[in-house]
Amino acid sequence: MRIALGTLLCTLVLTASGGAGSWTDDGADVEKELKKFAASTVGEVMTSDCPKVASTDTVERVATVMHDEGVSHVPVVDGDRVVGMVARGDLVRHLADTT
Repeated sequence: MRIALGTLLCTLVLTASGGAGSWTDDGADVEKELKKFAASTVGEVMTSDCPKVASTDTVERVATVMHDEGVSHVPVVDGDRVVGMVARGDLVRHLADTT
């Protein structure tokens, strides 16, 4: 959890054992890093080696790929051409619409 107190930023840090701590910053370093990040190109931050599915794959196959690869979005390809994107929410909506 991140709390802004004027120009002071506080981040709540929780551990798996239930411990807690916090980290504070005057905002200068955070603002500098955010500006640096915002100036980055998509190519610098994207994942290029990601799982893909074909438009002819079944919904079961897509769900399996998402689960096994730990991703919530998967590009849909026909050959080498990206033709769309399927998200976990798309699968949930499809399930809701068909049951």
